[in-house]
Amino acid sequence: MFLLYKYFIFFMKNLQTVFNEIEELKKEQKTLKSSFRDALSHSAPYQELLEAAKQARENKLTAESSIARDFGPEFNRLEEIKNQLGELNVQLSDIAVSNIMKGERIEVYGPNQTEYEPLMQVKFKRKKD
Repeated sequence: MFLLYKYFIFFMKNLQTVFNEIEELKKEQKTLKSSFRDALSHSAPYQELLEAAKQARENKLTAESSIARDFGPEFNRLEEIKNQLGELNVQLSDIAVSNIMKGERIEVYGPNQTEYEPLMQVKFKRKKD
């Protein structure tokens, strides 16, 4: 196990190098997406499909609003549950990070004793001067 760890560290790239690679790929991706969007904007069949999709979305929203009015309290409860789930997920994440910082093991079990493992993600955001 220790040899594998040393092997991994030896071949692991520098943080700045990987960040630079990501930035270059993002720049290329942005250019390609821009070209693609430009080509789509000049396509008459695509524009017709966009208009049809816009109309379908409007019809869908009208139907959903009508049904939501009919459901009244149940629909309001659905919104409350959605908000509660968001708050509880933030709370769960905060507790897990606190426990990890304390060096404690994280264990969460679902139905049928299914174990869930935490997923950690680090993102970088440009500093505002």
